[in-house]
Amino acid sequence: LLSKCYLGQALIPQAKEKIEQAILKKPQNAKYWDLLADCYLELGDWREAIKALDNSMRAAPQNAETNYRMGMIYSFHEEYHEALRCFQGCCQLRPREFLYWEMKAEMHLLLEQLKDACNSYERALRYGGTPDLAARLAYCYVQNGEVKKGIQYYKYTLKYEPDHYDSLSNLAAVYQNLGRSQEALTLLENANRWTPPSKESWSRSPS
Repeated sequence: LLSKCYLGQALIPQAKEKIEQAILKKPQNAKYWDLLADCYLELGDWREAIKALDNSMRAAPQNAETNYRMGMIYSFHEEYHEALRCFQGCCQLRPREFLYWEMKAEMHLLLEQLKDACNSYERALRYGGTPDLAARLAYCYVQNGEVKKGIQYYKYTLKYEPDHYDSLSNLAAVYQNLGRSQEALTLLENANRWTPPSKESWSRSPS
């Protein structure tokens, strides 16, 4: 409790010292390791945070959230193979959680493993993904040369989100490559109506 209080007050060295004392007494407590990982992240030492989370996983091997957290840290630091390993573990522990499959797909995509990315996006969509996820799946199929499937999922996205800018633009590009210029033009005209705001307006947004 002292460690949590110190952490809340941004007194990181004190928080780290107290949680390390707690770990000496109960090294099997996963929450203690999670808190130590918080301390290391605040100190900017993500590799030590990963070590702490590894110990947390040993203490609670069925905790998919810890695996997910490690995956996000690895992904942020562009360690994509390690991140993929973590997200694969999440999918094994909780195979019906669409977010885990989505992140696994994202790592496959970053590693240019397009077929695996398509398969993981399919699973994510099956378990409750969003239309935006369907657009990502469509993109993967097109990049993998499966254009018909890509068109199918772009249309699926636009059915539920007719203003989905990326789907309008990307599907237009697909149609243009297929020589279907009139359909491409119609989509681009729609996309033009939904042009995303500039980065300057994003920075001024309260969100």
